[in-house]
Amino acid sequence: MTLESRRVPVEGHSLLSNLVLGTRVNVIGVVKSYSPPRRCRGTDWLCSFQITDPSLNGKVTVIMFRAQYTEIPEASIGSIFVGTGLKVNHYMNSPQLIAYKLESTCTIINDDFKGNKFSHVMHNRVTEIMAYSEHLRSWWNNLEILYAGRQESRKLITIADIRPNIFFDTIAEEVPCKFLTRGRIVDFGPDFEKFIRPFCAACDEVIFPKHEGSNQYHDCPHDTTFIYDFFLLVEDKFGERLSVLVFGPDAVKFLKELRPTSVMENESSRQIFQNLITKLLGNVLDHDQPTEFFDFCVESYYVPDYGERLYKLTNTILEI
Repeated sequence: MTLESRRVPVEGHSLLSNLVLGTRVNVIGVVKSYSPPRRCRGTDWLCSFQITDPSLNGKVTVIMFRAQYTEIPEASIGSIFVGTGLKVNHYMNSPQLIAYKLESTCTIINDDFKGNKFSHVMHNRVTEIMAYSEHLRSWWNNLEILYAGRQESRKLITIADIRPNIFFDTIAEEVPCKFLTRGRIVDFGPDFEKFIRPFCAACDEVIFPKHEGSNQYHDCPHDTTFIYDFFLLVEDKFGERLSVLVFGPDAVKFLKELRPTSVMENESSRQIFQNLITKLLGNVLDHDQPTEFFDFCVESYYVPDYGERLYKLTNTILEI
């Protein structure tokens, strides 16, 4: 570890490697991944971020609770997360930061960030926070370049090399790669009432609501049907997480051939769907706790618009 990675980034803020159970801390880190906001019990909203900094070989999860959807900042991979008043908990022998709605402030610094978005708690340290954020951004960008430069020398992982219970960083040409793994669900999105969306086959596009939380959808000149479109955030026994899309025909197979159009038009099918989802997400829905571990198959695929590999569920049937 270098002296640069050891030093406290901003006065009054902690490095992510120095979190002490039971304390309240202020932190600054790079967003490695995140899950979309969803409602938790009652009327509150919940969102999670995985953040890192140069002192840490890994990541720390931040669980944020807010009263309103609009209070959750928009993030992207590589954004800078600034949080104050976060409670340090332990989960599966790893530190976890809890951002309670009345006791914490959280800000995301993107490229278009304006300093006046800082809370009053942070204003005395704006210059230091912005300077350290630039340091983190430069460190993160160099880290991405370093890994990109190493890809050609790394051994490619074939399907034969893949074993259950491990998430692999699978590298391949622009072709899908399937592998079997084992994990448990720790989060999902959107709300399960919206797991089914209108779909236009002619446009080959999912039709989204006009506004967040609205039941009014954008107009389409073609005939539309319905399709499953949701994600599961799964975690393996090592604590590594993967966001997995559940979509289209693969989702129909996963949900025991229960077709989304039938769910939308038939009351008995709707009840079967609700029972399946309730059993699938049980602990997550009821207690914000992970589900039991289960085996499933994932396919990686490359999306040019994202510039990275994404993952979707495939060849899996829900056995509950």
